[in-house]
Amino acid sequence: MQRRFLLMLMPAAALLAQPPGPLVELKGRIEKIRMAPGSGMPQIEVKSATATTTVLLGSMRFLMENNFSPKAGDTVTVSGFRSGDMVVAVKVEIAGRGKALELRDKDGRPLWRRGPAGTTKQ
Repeated sequence: MQRRFLLMLMPAAALLAQPPGPLVELKGRIEKIRMAPGSGMPQIEVKSATATTTVLLGSMRFLMENNFSPKAGDTVTVSGFRSGDMVVAVKVEIAGRGKALELRDKDGRPLWRRGPAGTTKQ
């Protein structure tokens, strides 16, 4: 069980370890959600006019603390870094829900790793 969990995390960890490229913007409809405690990095699949793209979100705890609850069928705008056929989300905005959720800074560093002074933990 533990080995399977580690194998699930390895692809996401490898993507996040790479230096980010230019920011991309993705607009579309959420087709599928993979977001449950203990199931690896939460993801959504976004269908745009041209393709369906997997979007890596961030820490499940951070998403829960920010009341982030996407639903299949929601229209979404994602800003993030493209990594192969996936996008690592920097900001996610669900249409009609108000404020966008910021997940990473412009350099790709996760905001859930910030300390009380607002600086990134090493």
